[in-house]
This record gives sequence, structure tokens and C-alpha cells, in this order.
Amino acid sequence: RPLEEILRAKDRHEEHLDILDQLIEMGYSNPELLEDYIRKAKTLEALSREDEAFKTYRSALLKKREFAPAIEGLEAMADKGVHIFEVAQALEPIYTARQDHEKLAEILLKRVEVTDNRPKRKALLRRVGDIYENRLDNKLQAFKMARQSLKEDPTDMGVRMWIEKLATDAEAFGELALAYVEESSKCEEAVALQLHRRAAGLYFDQLEDYGEAAVQYRAILELRPTDEKSKDGLDRCYREL
Repeated sequence: RPLEEILRAKDRHEEHLDILDQLIEMGYSNPELLEDYIRKAKTLEALSREDEAFKTYRSALLKKREFAPAIEGLEAMADKGVHIFEVAQALEPIYTARQDHEKLAEILLKRVEVTDNRPKRKALLRRVGDIYENRLDNKLQAFKMARQSLKEDPTDMGVRMWIEKLATDAEAFGELALAYVEESSKCEEAVALQLHRRAAGLYFDQLEDYGEAAVQYRAILELRPTDEKSKDGLDRCYREL
């Protein structure tokens, strides 16, 4: 043990690793077994050997599921963008068992950042949104998750029903209208018409912003010049202005 302390203090990493491996091999006869796992992981990180560092933190958690230094080490790796998917897999069950909903939402959002598959991203965003809505009572943050989901797929009616509900709960009608306007420019005509029409209704009925409602009705008429409902809506806007 004195040699381990000397090597640690002098940052002689490779030699320090050799000693730590010997101490870890002693198993539970080593009274500082868990601490040595953490020392090994941090030494590996100092050597930029993140794969091995992750496995070492995980080994410590297999020995003691709630070992705070190992959890903190993995959290720090995720914050640096290292092994996010694997770190999330290790931490999610711990956060779930603790009912630490804030940290669970954070680690799931980090998974969104590194997930290429759109359906998986949407599923993760819905899960995070449900946490904010039902566990943390944060309707506005839940709305933001739905907004990201809408950006992923404006054609998904389930997402649109979800964001409508959250906009009502959070009184975020202005943000909802703006979201529809922004996404309408990225959609094919049929969906763009739906989004412009809903945005027009929000601006007119909920926000009483008749100028913006008129903009949306004109956008519809540019796509479909014979749309009678939009002509009527535009007339109503002009009467209110």
C-alpha cells in the first residue's frame, strides 16, 4: 500500500496501474478494494484509455451498486461525451431505483444526442417528456421535448396530439404556433397545409394575433389558391385589424 500511495502521488501511471491490478486481484481481502477500482479508472483516464476506464467503473458498480465514486466517475465521462450509450445503460437502472428522475432525464437526453435512429430518438424524447410531465411536474420542459419530437417527424399524429396537450397544460400556444410555422417549411405540401392551418387557428383564436394569422392564411393560399376556408379566414383577420 505505501508503494501505491507513492506512485499515485508521483503520477507514475503505468507503474501505478500494475500495483493497483495486484491489489484488486486480492479481492475482498483488500480493505480498499472499491477505492482501488476508482483509482485504477482515474489512472486509465489520465492515460486516455477511456474504454478500460469505463469497464473499471462498471466493475466497481458490480461489486457495490450504489458506490457513489463509481457513479460520479461515469457521470463525468458522460459529461465529456465519452461512451454515452454504455454509461447510460449502466446508470439508468440506478437512477430508476433511486427515483432520481432529474438525472434519469439528463442521461436519456444524452442518449438522444448520440442516437442516429429517428424512431429511437423519438421514443427517448417521449420517455424524457413523460418524466418531466408526470414525475417532475415541469410542463414547459415536457413541451420542449415534444417540440424536439415534432422536429424529428412533423407527420407523426401521435407527436402532434402530445404537443397540443402539453401546449395547453403549459399555456405555450405562442411556442406551439411558431413550431408549426417552422416545421411547415420542411414538409411536403399536404402536411404543410395542415400545419399552416393549425398555426393560423392558434394565432387567431388563442393569441388574438390577427396579423400573424393572416400570414398563415396567405401561406395556405400560396400553396392552394382556391382554398375557400383560408380566404374566409383572411377576411376575418382583415376585419379585426
